[in-house]
Amino acid sequence: MKQKAKVLKQDADADPGYQMLIQTINFDLQDDNNWENFSRYFEEVHKKFNTKAQEQFPNITKNDLRLMALLKMNLSSKEIANILNISSDGIKKARQRLRKKMGLDSNQSLEATVINI
Repeated sequence: MKQKAKVLKQDADADPGYQMLIQTINFDLQDDNNWENFSRYFEEVHKKFNTKAQEQFPNITKNDLRLMALLKMNLSSKEIANILNISSDGIKKARQRLRKKMGLDSNQSLEATVINI
C-alpha cells in the first residue's frame, strides 16, 4: 500500500492527502511492532496464555487474542478502545463477537472467563 501511495503521489498533483496516507501506514506498521513487543512481555508474565486460549477456543482470531490479553489485564472498555484505536461501540461489538465465539451465555462473565485462562 505504501509503495502504491508513493506511485500515486508521483502521478497526481502533489496532493497532501497522499503524504497523510503514507504517514498513517507508517504509524500502523509501528503500532504492529509495538504490539509484538507487548505480546512478548505479556506471554512472559502470563505463560502460554495464547496457546491455552486457542486450545479452549479454536475459532478465535489474532484480534480476539489482542482483546483477550487486554481483558486479562482487567482494563476497562474505554482503555481498550484507546489502545486498539477504535470506538467504544467497536469494543462493545468486539466483546459480543468474542462472547459468541467462546460460547458464553449472557449470565457468564467474559472477563472472569478470560482471567481464568
